[in-house]
Amino acid sequence: MSVARTVHHRPLGFAVDVPAGMETALDAGGFALVARTRAPDVPDGFSANLVVAAQRIAPDDPGGLDERTDSAPEAHRARLRDLHLLDRADGWVAGVPAIRTLAHYNVGGRAITFEQWRFVRDRLGWELCVSCPTLDFPTTGARLAMTAESIRFG
Repeated sequence: MSVARTVHHRPLGFAVDVPAGMETALDAGGFALVARTRAPDVPDGFSANLVVAAQRIAPDDPGGLDERTDSAPEAHRARLRDLHLLDRADGWVAGVPAIRTLAHYNVGGRAITFEQWRFVRDRLGWELCVSCPTLDFPTTGARLAMTAESIRFG
């Protein structure tokens, strides 16, 4: 395994350990952090990636973690071809309860697998997502999952 480097997002107060060789962008495209492989993994330009997103939750918002997770597949189905939810499990991320989902979809005839973790911390709804070609998931996906699970605050 390659050596990781720590990426800090000071405004949101988090850090993650990103594998060496991945390019990163903070506050890009509506996401707090985007990390991706430098060279595309498949000819159509898809790169394995990690995305961290955080959204402020209004004080009067009654939606909990389950509701946020349940609504995500519908939003994904509108954007992702042939989406199939494979697994959903309760867990923990950065010391708070989280829900992990695993799914795959089709990009240009290639299967892509993504794993997501959703949790609420300090009135922010957090989503960590890792994606890579399905055949690479046992290696690249596992490496990116360790990156996502390395998130810490403070």
